[in-house]
Amino acid sequence: MSAVMTPPLAAETAWLPGLESVEPHGEPDQALAERLLGPHSADVVAFLRLARAAGGPVLDLGSGDGRLALPLARLGFDVTAVDRCEASVERLRLRFDRARRRRAAFGDVTAVAAEMTTTPGVRRPGLIMLAGGVIAALDDAGRARLLAEAAQWLRPGGLIAFDHTRHDPCAVEADPVRWWSFTVPRYDGVVQSVLARQEIDPGARTETIHYDSHESDGHGLTRRAGWRTTKHLIDPATLAADLRRAGLRAVRRRAVTVGTGCRSVLVVCERRAD
Repeated sequence: MSAVMTPPLAAETAWLPGLESVEPHGEPDQALAERLLGPHSADVVAFLRLARAAGGPVLDLGSGDGRLALPLARLGFDVTAVDRCEASVERLRLRFDRARRRRAAFGDVTAVAAEMTTTPGVRRPGLIMLAGGVIAALDDAGRARLLAEAAQWLRPGGLIAFDHTRHDPCAVEADPVRWWSFTVPRYDGVVQSVLARQEIDPGARTETIHYDSHESDGHGLTRRAGWRTTKHLIDPATLAADLRRAGLRAVRRRAVTVGTGCRSVLVVCERRAD
């Protein structure tokens, strides 16, 4: 960002509703990316349970550097992990190689640098997942196309699962621009503080977040970084129509309130029998 953001009020918050980024990030920003996941950071157990219920193999779209792919492999699942960030994919490969050397009983992880909408070439998966709100990186047309294609990749009896943030329209109308101030847990002696500006545009059906990060080792400013992410708002009626056209039906929806007028929604789908 070209200018320092100085809001009139930016209260420190322990929970970050809807602040997850869908942009690629480098290893120096790994701690911040994990902090931004907010409610999605607790989704590991939910996706592990879904994998057990559906069976493998697993297709992890928007995998990052293996936040879910590696725990699934530790349980013996073969995982194809797809992410558009080549650096994240390379980190995943290195992490998988190190983990497999330490433990013999391990599923296989195939890491692919590609867009989520690219046909991954995996044998028919039992579970296709888009975790951490990454489905919001796609606009309406891209999301509809991905769901339709994923339904064809899925083996009979398999599941497609994704989570996303849903903003209440009344809350957005009352407060479309929000400021957030928070710290990032670090274990290397660095103090990291972040100021974020969240702009929600219901007309364009987009949400843009600007992040301004400051890191200090106690002897002065050591690093400053700024970037932004743009996500697409997911309308429930549009999503329901997309699922029907893709031949899918939602078998489970879990909505958890994570802030005023904001919920984290997990959707689990299967192919319709008709």
